[in-house]
Amino acid sequence: MVNYKIISPQDSEKLTHDDISSARVICEEMREFVNNRDSYISQHSVDENFAIPDGNWSYDSPNEFLRLFLRISKCKKLDMDNLRAFTGVFSGYNLYKQAMASGSHASIELGEKTEQEVKENIKNAGHAVIEEHLSLIRGLPDDFVFKPPIMFGECGYLYYSYMIFSLKKPV
Repeated sequence: MVNYKIISPQDSEKLTHDDISSARVICEEMREFVNNRDSYISQHSVDENFAIPDGNWSYDSPNEFLRLFLRISKCKKLDMDNLRAFTGVFSGYNLYKQAMASGSHASIELGEKTEQEVKENIKNAGHAVIEEHLSLIRGLPDDFVFKPPIMFGECGYLYYSYMIFSLKKPV
């Protein structure tokens, strides 16, 4: 096996001051939308069961999805540079653990320890994922193969121009 490199969150392109400034404007707007949703629902006669499903947005119970939104909406640079650490709730895959995700984890700590754990998890996923990935894309036009940019804490194996992640299920 040749031409692969382990990419960790530290290798990701970092957001610029201007990027973070733009993101903060968007995050402030999103927080405002969420904070004003009750009055919007009332004013527009929107069904609350549709607009505020208990599984995702309820303030009445411990809710990782809402905690995750609140954390990301603060737009801290470290969180923005490692946004992929928080996407398991959407993708079903915890990239930093290289395993299937079980819910959102808004409390994840980022830093040097996390960086070391991510590198170890990628190594433990093994090189077989490269062969598996190549077998899945064999014969596909290059435009049909997803190639995420190496930013937002993206990690996995870089094989030529492909980022490859483990698809192993946790044991």
